[in-house]
Amino acid sequence: PWAVYIYLPIWSGRTLRRFKTFARLIQTMKIISWNCQGGYRKKIDLIEALMPDIAVIQECESFEKLAENHIDLPEQKLWIGDDQGRKGVAVFCYNNFCLSVKTKSNSKMSYCAPVEISGEVNFNLLGIWVKEDKQRKISYFGQLHLCLEEYDGFIQPEKTIFIGDLNSNKIWDTKSKKVNHMQFVKKMAKRDLVSVYHEQFGEQHGEESVPTFFLYRNENKAYHLDYCFMPRKWMKLVKTMKIGSAKEWLQFSDHCPLIIEMELNAKG
Repeated sequence: PWAVYIYLPIWSGRTLRRFKTFARLIQTMKIISWNCQGGYRKKIDLIEALMPDIAVIQECESFEKLAENHIDLPEQKLWIGDDQGRKGVAVFCYNNFCLSVKTKSNSKMSYCAPVEISGEVNFNLLGIWVKEDKQRKISYFGQLHLCLEEYDGFIQPEKTIFIGDLNSNKIWDTKSKKVNHMQFVKKMAKRDLVSVYHEQFGEQHGEESVPTFFLYRNENKAYHLDYCFMPRKWMKLVKTMKIGSAKEWLQFSDHCPLIIEMELNAKG
């Protein structure tokens, strides 16, 4: 019988992503979310080496600032952030995926990037970086619930991915708080959206065994703050859900990336 061998030299992530466009043997979609803790211009190759189809990057500088450093960016992208262009949330599309913006971003929120993804599968994506608004006295939880209210029409139950650094966990829920993490999870469940991590690992909120954030990059101060919610019926399409290891990623950021790979056997 014939055998086919594919030789892959040691290429940069940028070269590999171009190869993937033409040599994808199994139709999959890889989504990555990572809070890079700033300076993405120095870290973009780390993400591109993982060959994402969609990358959601928190604490990313504006595209103008990335361009100052002659960074080669994909054409399909959106950035929402502060007025100085120092930090925000960015969505990048690679390979055959495109994004369009038909829902206006709420500039008062920190920060939500609503985009419609089209390609081998079509869906809405809300890229998130939840920040506390000290000026308006809106907590992390408050921002998260405000996001659900503001984008209620955009978050469609059967075709939405809600992903990013939510700065939220059940461990901080108290009766004295008007809004909390589990209230948010229940609101998502009413839309039939579930956390990929908790479904895949069979763990409860607040009891996560794999952290995504390390305060001061200290492995003894670990928390689970990053999430990907998607329609429950899509869970059967999830091939893998991984969280980058602290040993590998803490030298670059206080967060580790979420890496989700899905099969594409149906249109969105």
